[in-house]
Amino acid sequence: MFLHNLLERNAGWKAGFNDLFVPVLNSRNGFTMSDGQRYTMDTILCEENLDTNAVAKVQGCVDMAHAEGVDAIVVATSSFNDDVKTAAEVYGIPNLHCSGGNPLSWTLATPHAFGLHLPFQFYSRAPLNQASLLNFSSVVILRDYDWSFVRTSAVSAAEWSRMATLRLVGPTERWCFRWSNKTRTCGVRSGGCRCGLQSEFDAFGFKYNVDALPSFYEVSESAVVEDGFDSRADVLSPALVEFVEGIIEDVRSQGADPDVVVNWLTAARSGAMAMMKQKMRYKMYFGAPHGPGRSWNGFETSWPNGSAAMGFEAAAYNVGGGQWHDDLRFADPYFESSKNMASRYLQLFGERPTYDAAACAAAGVTLARSLEKYGASLLNMTIAQRREEIRLSLGRVNDETLFGTITFSRTNQNQGRSSVNWQVMVDGHTRPVLPVDVAVTSWRSPSPSWEAKQGCAPGSFGVATECRACKAGTFRNISSAPLTFSQCEQCPYGLGTLPNETGSTSCHSCPEGRFQNGNSDEGICTACPLGQFRSASSAACEACAVDHFADEPGLSACKPCPEQSEQAQMGQSACACQVGSFKDPADPSEMAVTVPCLSCESVLPGSSTLHPNSESSNDCLCPSGTYWHRPFQGSSVAFCKPCSKGLICLGGTQAPLQALGYSAGAPSFEGGDPTYIVECSSNVRCPEGLPLAGCPAANYGVACVNCAANHFDDNGLCMSCSDSNFVVWPLIVAIVFGLVGLVIVYKFATRVDRSSRDSVATIIIAAGLILAIFQDLPSFGKVKVKWVEPLKTLRGVLSFLSFDIGVLRPNCWLGPRNPTMSYFYTILSYPCGACTVCAFLAFGKYVLRKDVTLNDAININGLLLSAVYMALASVSLRPFKCLGNPDGSASLGADRSILCWQRGDHQLMVALSFLPMLGGVLSYLTLIIWAVTQYPRKVSRPGGVKFVKRWSFAFSRFNPTSYYFILVLVLRDLLIGMTPVILASLNELLFLLWIVTLTSYAPLQARLWPWKSQMANILDSGLTGCLIAVVVLGCMLLDFNVARGTVVIQILSMMAFVLLSTAFVAVVLLVLYRAYKPSKTYGIFLSHHKLGAAVLCRWFKMLLTGIIKDHIFLDSDDVNKLDAIIEVCAWDCENVVVIMTSETLKRMWCAAEIASAHAGEGNVVLVSCDGNGFTEELIEMLPDLWSDEQQATLAAAGISMQAVEEAYNSLSEHKPIPLRRRGAKEQEHFNVAKLVVSQCTGLSPFLLTRLQKTQRQNSGPTGMTSSQLGEIQQSLIMLLGDLDTPESGCSCRVLQALLQGKMHEGVTVVDANRSVRNLPGLEAQYEGSRAILVVLTQGVLHQPSFAAALAMCPEDARSKLVPVKADELFIYPDPEFWEKLGQGLIFSKEMLESLQTDFESVRIIYQQLFNVLALKFTSHGSNHIQAAEIMVLVGRLLPMIEAPSADSTVERASALQRLRTIMSSAESRNGKVGSQRDSSPSEASPSADPEGRRLTGRVPLELVFDDSDHDDSSKDLCSTDMGYMKSLEGFEEEFHNLSLEEMEKRTVKEAF
Repeated sequence: MFLHNLLERNAGWKAGFNDLFVPVLNSRNGFTMSDGQRYTMDTILCEENLDTNAVAKVQGCVDMAHAEGVDAIVVATSSFNDDVKTAAEVYGIPNLHCSGGNPLSWTLATPHAFGLHLPFQFYSRAPLNQASLLNFSSVVILRDYDWSFVRTSAVSAAEWSRMATLRLVGPTERWCFRWSNKTRTCGVRSGGCRCGLQSEFDAFGFKYNVDALPSFYEVSESAVVEDGFDSRADVLSPALVEFVEGIIEDVRSQGADPDVVVNWLTAARSGAMAMMKQKMRYKMYFGAPHGPGRSWNGFETSWPNGSAAMGFEAAAYNVGGGQWHDDLRFADPYFESSKNMASRYLQLFGERPTYDAAACAAAGVTLARSLEKYGASLLNMTIAQRREEIRLSLGRVNDETLFGTITFSRTNQNQGRSSVNWQVMVDGHTRPVLPVDVAVTSWRSPSPSWEAKQGCAPGSFGVATECRACKAGTFRNISSAPLTFSQCEQCPYGLGTLPNETGSTSCHSCPEGRFQNGNSDEGICTACPLGQFRSASSAACEACAVDHFADEPGLSACKPCPEQSEQAQMGQSACACQVGSFKDPADPSEMAVTVPCLSCESVLPGSSTLHPNSESSNDCLCPSGTYWHRPFQGSSVAFCKPCSKGLICLGGTQAPLQALGYSAGAPSFEGGDPTYIVECSSNVRCPEGLPLAGCPAANYGVACVNCAANHFDDNGLCMSCSDSNFVVWPLIVAIVFGLVGLVIVYKFATRVDRSSRDSVATIIIAAGLILAIFQDLPSFGKVKVKWVEPLKTLRGVLSFLSFDIGVLRPNCWLGPRNPTMSYFYTILSYPCGACTVCAFLAFGKYVLRKDVTLNDAININGLLLSAVYMALASVSLRPFKCLGNPDGSASLGADRSILCWQRGDHQLMVALSFLPMLGGVLSYLTLIIWAVTQYPRKVSRPGGVKFVKRWSFAFSRFNPTSYYFILVLVLRDLLIGMTPVILASLNELLFLLWIVTLTSYAPLQARLWPWKSQMANILDSGLTGCLIAVVVLGCMLLDFNVARGTVVIQILSMMAFVLLSTAFVAVVLLVLYRAYKPSKTYGIFLSHHKLGAAVLCRWFKMLLTGIIKDHIFLDSDDVNKLDAIIEVCAWDCENVVVIMTSETLKRMWCAAEIASAHAGEGNVVLVSCDGNGFTEELIEMLPDLWSDEQQATLAAAGISMQAVEEAYNSLSEHKPIPLRRRGAKEQEHFNVAKLVVSQCTGLSPFLLTRLQKTQRQNSGPTGMTSSQLGEIQQSLIMLLGDLDTPESGCSCRVLQALLQGKMHEGVTVVDANRSVRNLPGLEAQYEGSRAILVVLTQGVLHQPSFAAALAMCPEDARSKLVPVKADELFIYPDPEFWEKLGQGLIFSKEMLESLQTDFESVRIIYQQLFNVLALKFTSHGSNHIQAAEIMVLVGRLLPMIEAPSADSTVERASALQRLRTIMSSAESRNGKVGSQRDSSPSEASPSADPEGRRLTGRVPLELVFDDSDHDDSSKDLCSTDMGYMKSLEGFEEEFHNLSLEEMEKRTVKEAF
């Protein structure tokens, strides 16, 4: 049976089953069951109008089916399904419903009832899930309460919205108050307007809480629509439209239009019309109208007056939901596919099948397929059995049909697939879009706008689903067709729109700040770009000027840059904050600077930005060269503190690092200052980039000078003692070197020749100087040098020579380093070394029995002290060398960890420094000064040889004329050693002073050429040049303080200017002074009679030269001024000393000299020689003394006789100084010279002039003073001459002084008259001498005492005789002399016998004397002539003195023994005490021991008579400067071949 509700005839149920399926099935000859029988389907049609008395009508159809024996009923109605189920269940008739979408209507009470429709509550589930996937957020649900289908569907939609996390926009209380009377369930509950009942949700098992969640909007259409309104008709209800507009108003009161609208109104078209009127802008719409051709859900709608209201355009993209769609693609056992079924339906009925028609067709397919596939044979079954078999077969169905897969649930409702959703396309057709697996097209979203649905207005264009405003630069002045594509036109050239001006219907002129230049602007009045502007008068945009900007497009004028910002270029869009400032956070502009920038000083003083245009105060960082600093711990104030010297500040917030060569302590708190900043002694100790308080390797502590335990300092880095091989080797090597050095010292002191010794000494001193300079140059100490062998070892040795004991690695064997003890060990180095040397020399003398004298010990220690003097000076001043540190403190230069004057260890070091300073540096300097000042007087007196030999280390290295050069060296070394301390913090002055010192020393040394050895002079010059280069190199390496250096240069320049100015003024004043009062050239003028006192004046000049500094006029020396002698006496000398001999006052020129001096009011000092002077007789006879011609000569010279007389008369009243010339007593003459000086005026005496008082008496048989009896005076050179004759005696003294000054050897003058009193002693003297000079003067050969003294010369000593002719009046013996001598006419026999000799002895000695070539000495000659002659004498004497003599020691010892015996006997005879001592023994003999005993040469008596051998004693006698004297070899032979005139010519050129 097919039960059909005629009220729903338009649904297509009957057409689908009765008119389509049954004919198709039967046309196929039915279906085959399991029994092989084919079955067809016969239908009984029961059609009723179920609008009235529906239950009875339904019951009647069922009763008819039972009566007719119907096997099953296909039900085609959407209502009264429950009545059919109940009636059919009574008879057990299977009833298959084409509808039945309400799941609540299916229960287990009607097992024979089956529903083809899927549960309709799922219609909106998939679209709402799709909305969630599209990120839609809000939904509005509208429902009609009156129809259960839409009522229940709205409840389900609310649940699906909750599950899809869509926000449900529900009614407000205000809406409830206004419209709730038109609803059935809406009201204010739980503080809000709620629609729907909780029971409605609970019936489906939903979790939706009505009272807690927003609800849908509800309407009871029956209460709203007009009377007679058919909700399912295609006519709108104006009342319902108005009601829905109220809903839209309420929704918009809560915010924007919802993204999703679910319209479950029965009269859904009226709701859609209200939305169209209100232009509700949703993105998805679910509900009717959603299809064509159906009155209850189609989109063809009109108003009650028949006017069109909506067409398919209004429903574009609307989503519908249902059971089936004719575009689905399912397979079917009878139609083959759902597509074929739809095609047949369309052919038969002219329209596309609805899902109700498809459901009824599917009902037939399901019934036939279930029996064909699952049913048993119906043959031989009763009606009841057949019905049961059909029920069972339907329950087993799980097959795909044109309706999709059909499977029945426990309550027999179809759940074989999901419901279908479709959308209305823009062409009016619908297409399935969900589920995706059966969709034929993709989901369309969002829904077209109402404007697009109605046609786009002018100023807009259509893009099918929406109308879009014409973009800027385009326009449209006509409307567009609905849901079509259209376009806008571009504005023509010269006109346009603003960029944001859309929807234009026309174009206009561009305003200020904008410009439209054609197609490139696409019709838009483009704003002038950033950095440009356009005024009303401008044709185009122009670039902004400098310091102006345009931070936004379209400006009519550029803006000036705010304060602390700048813009150096034209046409810029923003001004950048200057470096050091940042953008104000209150600046409203994000891009440009519109308000003044803020200075970094306001947030972090001293900070700056790394670049311009900083955006935040966080960009204010401490610049490079500063660091983030807080003044105290916990301070909230911080600033950027400039980086102190010794630090590397990278800026930012990073803590400073230690700079190269500096050590800094870690701060006590974050941001604090380093606890100390000191300069390190070397860059190796303090490399660059270490963190504060960091040290390399095992170094630690302040300045990284300390080494960890078991480590030693190796050139600045602490190395492990255990890792270094042979840790004790430095100590062992030091001991070995010390022993070797002692041996070398011994040989050096006793055997090394003088030339080599000079060179070695120079090298040692220069090496020490180089080392000291290297140590004191800060730049060299800072340079990181990797020393390689052998330089590394050599450097260590040189360091040890400068008392650096660090090379011995004391840390490895003495424990941790103690700075004070290290300094104590250092200052003990030299005393210990000197004591060791002395001990070694004593060992050689007393144990090895070597000839080592006291002078050897003194000289070797003096030489060593000279070598290390600068190092010793540096060591003594080391505690005072405090170098400034960047933190304001001062550290000791030798140990930068010790802060000067702040710690006890430094104060102790200062106290210790006085030991080497007073005991070594100053005492040595004082001794050198004393020795240099004493040298000129010592060498010209008896005992001078002892002085020279004792001070050999100071003088023997230099030429006699440069004896003072030792003081120059000492002062140079002291200056270089002291300046690093005095100028420790002024490197500029230090280097300047060093360069001045060395550059002053270099030309002085080159000019003087002081060393005796040529190699030593060359070496000294070369090393001085190297030192200058070293200092210059140090200047290049040193990092000078430019600011301080500039100040120093300015001060020095100012001082130099002041000095030069002062000197200039002084010179000008001196010139003016000299112009008015000229200075006098000579301090003393010696007036004398040439024949009577020429040699005496030479001797006097030599004595006076040692007392005063002034020039002394002696006619033989100043020959160039003899023509002006009168003027010199009158005006050019301070004093005239008149040496009055017997003829002096009678000589014309002497009188002229005296008269001119008296007339010039000069000071005249009278010296009376042997009682000669002014007498009255002399003054009276003046007019008769000189002839008229002589007087005329005096008058021509400006001297009148009256002036002479006046001078004589005046001077006669003066008491003269007496002088006894006989014997030529040196001390007496010296005293007279002092008296002369005391009476002179205007002289400049030497400050340290000191006279050795020696009283000589003409008594004693040996010719010695009485105070020297018993003492032996012995020198290598013996001078025999006539001392009784005044001039002859002075010749001997002059010759003695000149020889001693040149040769540094003692010369003993023997007076023949006195020596004959002790002839044995004289003989001993002959034997002990190396050379015997015989001074030949007038009459000397006729003196018996001279002849006897000469005859006593032993035969073996006569080869030592050297005759010297010292008087031009001396006549060599002629034959007559020899004849008279033999006849006794010269000496009487008795006289010779009294002198213990005879004629024969005298003759023989005279002959032997004159067999030797006599040397010449012009005693009255000029100093140049005498110097040349002395050079010849020296050349003759040197080979004699230096010639070795194997028997010299024995001979001298024997002679001395005999002399002592004779002297003892003489003392006993005369009753004299032999122990008398001279008050100044050093003047009487060359040397003396500390007790005052006279020594032979330099050898003490007790050594002479010691049992030890004295084979090396000749060394003692020749220990003077060999190098210099050897250089004079050959002079004698050369000068012997020259005449006197030739000698005088070559004297000045070659003598010195």
